[in-house]
Amino acid sequence: VSSVTNQANTAGGFSISTFTGTATGAGSFTHGLGSTPEFYIVKTRNNSDSWFIYHKDLHGTPEDYAVRFTTAAPQDNSGFWNDTAPTSTHISLGGGILVNTWTYVAYAFKSIDGYQKFGSYTGDGSAGQSITTGFRPGFVLLKSTVGTDNWRLYDTTRGLSDGGYLEPNTSDADNTGNAPALTMTDTGFEIAAGGVSNGDNASGNAYVYWAIAN
Repeated sequence: VSSVTNQANTAGGFSISTFTGTATGAGSFTHGLGSTPEFYIVKTRNNSDSWFIYHKDLHGTPEDYAVRFTTAAPQDNSGFWNDTAPTSTHISLGGGILVNTWTYVAYAFKSIDGYQKFGSYTGDGSAGQSITTGFRPGFVLLKSTVGTDNWRLYDTTRGLSDGGYLEPNTSDADNTGNAPALTMTDTGFEIAAGGVSNGDNASGNAYVYWAIAN
């Protein structure tokens, strides 16, 4: 790739990179985060293509798999990350993403104690399962990696009871069915009864999440 620019807040665990593809296939770019990212989003800026998302806890070998904001589909493997794990300096891309002359933006993140966490859990099909983040979240984004449930985004500003959740892969308004689906605790979040029927806790399903402190 070429024309790489980085802006990073290493204390906050966040960086933004832009770059241009110089080949169709394998390549890599510097992310500027200062340590290995746990979650990143890559999107082309001058063509129509998916939002490709890496999460460190995707089922299997995570550098083989991606999920996408544009679909409810489970994780899939099409050589998105060139079968190469991220490093403290670089993110690798494969032919499923990188195209010659296309321009891109990438958002890279890492966990910061007491501020944000990227993690996973396995659904147990019952209300009351507790997920520990180490802080009280104000924002939780989660996705089943094996099912076709929509993405779910919860935040305490809209309200968990009245606002329900948003689904980033759809154009739908707030989904308030079976709300509240989550409750926030001082140490993380708990799946409420509504979350079981809404697909946040299907028995045996693997879920990945991103949580930010309130």
